[in-house]
Amino acid sequence: MPRVFICYRRDDAPASAGRLYDRLADRFGRDHVFMDVDTIRPGQDYAAQIDDFVGGCDALVAVVGRGWVGAGAEGGRRIDDPGDYVRLEIEAALARDDIQVLPVLVEGGSMPAPGDLPPSLAAFAGRQAVDVSQSRFGYDAGRLADAIEGGVAAPPAEVREVREERSGGLLRRPIVWVGAAVVVAAVAVALVLALGGGGDDEADPSASGDGPSLEAGRSVTLAAFEAWQSDELYRLEDSQISASALRALNQMPFAPVAPLPPAPGACSGTPDEVGCTYVYPGLGIYLSFVALRYPGGLRLADVRCYDDQGKELSGGISTCARIVEES
Repeated sequence: MPRVFICYRRDDAPASAGRLYDRLADRFGRDHVFMDVDTIRPGQDYAAQIDDFVGGCDALVAVVGRGWVGAGAEGGRRIDDPGDYVRLEIEAALARDDIQVLPVLVEGGSMPAPGDLPPSLAAFAGRQAVDVSQSRFGYDAGRLADAIEGGVAAPPAEVREVREERSGGLLRRPIVWVGAAVVVAAVAVALVLALGGGGDDEADPSASGDGPSLEAGRSVTLAAFEAWQSDELYRLEDSQISASALRALNQMPFAPVAPLPPAPGACSGTPDEVGCTYVYPGLGIYLSFVALRYPGGLRLADVRCYDDQGKELSGGISTCARIVEES
């Protein structure tokens, strides 16, 4: 089974990276798909640690959104910084012949030209990219998994042992799972268009399957909302709420004002991905609760904050929390 590392820029396309993680983990197992290096301690050689870490994998999936090059200080680009972690991760993979490097284009991202990249990344521009659209995410993610599986041969036992040893203690499965926000009423159209819209078909873009109802999704978001408002989020189990959604709600105050829950039938999306809007009256903001289908049913996967024009707030949940606290 291939070991896959997902390389992404945290302020570029974290939602798509999180969704890809879940899809690839379903295919290859959660012990074989990884994001981030979280055990590098102060004083350690960061570049050397990343080299060892990436060297323990068979494939590197580079998630490329519109902001992939990254805005650096004083108008520069982060990708031009020799210490940029995205650059270091891709450089480490390109330097090895036994690691697949697969660019994945999401959320309007496009492949850079060789001349737009540092010389050490010029070869990256020549790699065949996989385009993953929001409207047929499941199908495209399946094609990506096929490409990984088809391009990775099982290494000899001694190579596997070396990889396990080199990457031991550095691999982390992410606690972040963020899905596409889907909202209702006037802001719904703008937000769905911004996200690329659409469902999440598994086998084919035109496929449609049975699943939970939209009202079941509303019930899932409402259960989390009520636990949040009663200061009892700790009672929710992993099957009811993701770590990222839990972290977002823990940042949000439940006083002095609370958002209004959606009325029955007011949520939208698909049976596999249900979005419900919780509006703060008079503040010009709302929370989007997104329930996603997991084995065994639906769970709250993501909570984000938007203004009344359907634009996600700069600073995200932290900005939203400040607005509520100051109201």
